[in-house]
Formats: sequence, C-alpha cells, structure tokens
Amino acid sequence: ILLIRWDVCMRSMVISAPFFIVRHLPLAVDRSLAQNDAYLAERRDWDCVGEREFDLMKMAVVTGGTRGIGAGVAQSLAAEGWPVIAASASPTEIEAFGMHDRIETRLLDVTDAHSVRSLFDGLDQLDGLINCAGIIRRNDEYDIDVFQQVIDVNLTGTMRCCLEAHPLLKKSGGAIVNMASM
Repeated sequence: ILLIRWDVCMRSMVISAPFFIVRHLPLAVDRSLAQNDAYLAERRDWDCVGEREFDLMKMAVVTGGTRGIGAGVAQSLAAEGWPVIAASASPTEIEAFGMHDRIETRLLDVTDAHSVRSLFDGLDQLDGLINCAGIIRRNDEYDIDVFQQVIDVNLTGTMRCCLEAHPLLKKSGGAIVNMASM
C-alpha cells in the first residue's frame, strides 16, 4: 500500500507506506502527521490555489516507474492529475506496465549518463523527480563486480538523475524524493 500526497500549500510531497514516511521540502521534521495535517488544513483556507488547478500544472518523472513501488508512485501521481513519465531500463517491463492515462513510459538506463541526460534534456518542465530505480542481487553481492553494479544503479544512478534534473527542478521549485532500502 502506497499513498502519495502533494501538499499544495507547503509545496511538499508526502509519501507513506507501511514502514516509512518520507517528507520532502519545507515540512517540519519534528511535527507529527496529525499536527502537520491540522496546520496544512488551516493554511489551505487562506492561501492556496485549488488542488486540481495546481496539480494540473505539475510534471513528474519516476525512475523505476513501471514496477513495484515505482509503478505505485507513477499511478498515484497520475490519479491525482499529474502528467508522469515512468522510466525503466527494461523494454519488457515497459510493455508489461501497459498504457495508463497521464503516464508516458520511457526507456532509461540510470547507469548511462547519456541516457539520463537525454531524458531530462527533452523536458520543458519538471516539478518532481521520484527515484525508485533499484536492483538487488541477494547473496551475489559478495562478488565485487555484482556489488559494483548494484552501487551503480542504486546509488550512482540516483545521483545522475538528481544532477540532471536539478536545473529544471530549481526553475519550478520542485522536489526530489529518493527511495531506498536497507
């Protein structure tokens, strides 16, 4: 179960799932969810644009967006009215993901700087980057070559995407959410 909420007033994304809550941008870390929701409801009364109107102006890229948590993120954002690019390194996963309203799929290899640059250079606007691309190679990670591949996808690939997306996100005041597991 995955819930994504773009908070219009605070311009922040809240993603929650059974064992984690990620808050990005200006939400106070020491505020509980209930306190934060009450604060936001209070602000919503006096200084916000309507959610639908605001969300329709937003654009997001979800790496690893065609399966698992990434697919859930992409579908949730699209359900909220966001145009989404769900990126995947696998043509098979893209095909299996199928067609969804407001979701465009693109091939993206986060280990290849040219592939990452091409994706972001082709965008006019970006308001959210959600990095969900990742691999796991249980028990094989003790081989240094396999370990390096995992690091290149899960860590270096995330950084490549953040660096390429940064100028667009800076221009829009957008956000980055990086998913990780331990």
